[in-house]
Amino acid sequence: MAAVLMRFPGGRRKAYTMSYDDGSVHDKRFAETLARYEIKATLNIQTREIGFDAGKLSWDEIKALAASPLLEIAAHGHRHLSLAAVEDGVAAYDVVKNREMLEDQLGCIVRGMAYANGSVNDRVLEILSACGMAYARTTASTEGFEVPADFLRWNPSCHHTTPRLFDIAKTFLESEERSYPWHNRPMLFYVWGHSHEFAREGGWELLEKLCAYVGGRDDIWYATNGEIVSYVNAYRTLIFSHDQSLVHNPSATDLFLTVDHTPYKIPAGETVRLS
Repeated sequence: MAAVLMRFPGGRRKAYTMSYDDGSVHDKRFAETLARYEIKATLNIQTREIGFDAGKLSWDEIKALAASPLLEIAAHGHRHLSLAAVEDGVAAYDVVKNREMLEDQLGCIVRGMAYANGSVNDRVLEILSACGMAYARTTASTEGFEVPADFLRWNPSCHHTTPRLFDIAKTFLESEERSYPWHNRPMLFYVWGHSHEFAREGGWELLEKLCAYVGGRDDIWYATNGEIVSYVNAYRTLIFSHDQSLVHNPSATDLFLTVDHTPYKIPAGETVRLS
């Protein structure tokens, strides 16, 4: 059986994303740094404390960040509750209220979130699905690059303070196509954290160094969390013939894959023969 493997937009094997929590005023400097390297990120906002004090973003500041094509706004709980530790109704309200306030203020659809305190269990997954969430990030670092099977339990590669951050980044950047096709699975590097952590001594220099190291490469797709989910979910709708000689793309998104080492583009709505 041939090795049919997903590729990201443009036929790239690698994707990079970032996810930062809480809605700190330091998100503004974080966003400015990412913009210099055209790196994308998702900002996860808890709504009860918006404008609460000088350390929290105001609605006007959030709206300004949301206007950037490099940023996506996602949820982080209205009250930042540990969802696995509260009753179902309380958990559902915290998610729905958070989503409602963000959507009403920003005029966008909020499709994902980061779990407050990394709190998740199977019951919480069911609640999020019922609340219309497409993805949610945990705090369980893998130090790997797997595309998750379930985006509602999305484990990141690492926090930016992990001691092995640049070793992990080096492995990601230096990975090359190998002769055995199944070794060439897509790679997704996902870094998370809180922007206020950069305000500590040397923190902004770390972010600058990371962005300079990872950014500006033609072989990497830089995307928000939501963009990755949309693309991968579209890819998972591909329909193959019994012998994988034909593939049909029922989605509205151009998709990419390789068969063994041969690259293919599968245009939206079309059927392609895989020779």
